[in-house]
Amino acid sequence: MSGVSITGVGSSPNQLDFSAESFYNRLRIEEVERVRFLVDDITTFMVRNGCEEFLIAGVGSILRLENPEMARDIDLAVVGFNYTVAPARERGHGFESVIHFTRSVSNYFDGLQVKLASLPGVKSSYPSYEAGSDDGILVSGSGPFARWNKDIWLLVADQQLRLTSDLETFGSYNSKGLSVRYGEGRPIDIQFVFNETPRDWRIQQHLGYELDGNHHRLKSGTPHEISKSFPYAVLTTHPSC
Repeated sequence: MSGVSITGVGSSPNQLDFSAESFYNRLRIEEVERVRFLVDDITTFMVRNGCEEFLIAGVGSILRLENPEMARDIDLAVVGFNYTVAPARERGHGFESVIHFTRSVSNYFDGLQVKLASLPGVKSSYPSYEAGSDDGILVSGSGPFARWNKDIWLLVADQQLRLTSDLETFGSYNSKGLSVRYGEGRPIDIQFVFNETPRDWRIQQHLGYELDGNHHRLKSGTPHEISKSFPYAVLTTHPSC
């Protein structure tokens, strides 16, 4: 099945861990600069938030598809917001940790918006008024994180730069995050993984398990295979983990 082949990165079928350059080489020229900018920005943010060790990795269809041009988006995983010291399978957490984590991701979104809005060539920043949006806040449901999601557009020269956040619920990969899209280009999806150490996350990539985002248990108590492979390219680590 060529749809999940990773032979395009010059690897053996069982290899999952690739170099940063193997990831960047599969991006379009303009995308490389944008991803490098975001990786540097996230690194600064994680250090300022006191994350003792973390990694930022390129993941998803850019590596999994034989032809990276077929990928619909560019996926980045940020690992290092860890709130416990127990092994992953025994890990528990209080709701206050979920709140702190969600607020941290929201703060990163706000800081990124300010930074992008201050770049040369940015003419304006304004909330989206699409259906379901109220002053840039996405009205998408109820619960403790309702109305946390944001949808912001920046006008860069004649091109729209769109920032959206998805903070209300955990995604399939036990994460919350945001998306950055330049014009009609492919969105860059940044997912901050909750309560995982870099070592835990690397192990999960190789085991091919999907963890329940609410309880850190394997779904139905057994390994749940969602893909034949989970290739990743570590773009930066701190310190060296």
